[in-house]
Amino acid sequence: MNAPAGNPENVNHDRPPAHRIMQMFERGAKCRGSYVKPRDAGRILHDNDLLVSVNQCAELKAFVNTIISLSGGELIP
Repeated sequence: MNAPAGNPENVNHDRPPAHRIMQMFERGAKCRGSYVKPRDAGRILHDNDLLVSVNQCAELKAFVNTIISLSGGELIP
């Protein structure tokens, strides 16, 4: 599956990211059913660079920078 085209903030109104992930899980032969965010999100993020998404999505960057700021860390430019 390809990533949806356009600005991330504008493409998830009809089908949120969790629904897209669920669809990919259900297509995969090695999955144990469907996507369950609390169970599967950590495993997905463990092997992937969150900065790729942060740099594509201004709202995610603002959210992550808020967390970093509250933690006293260095913000993502």
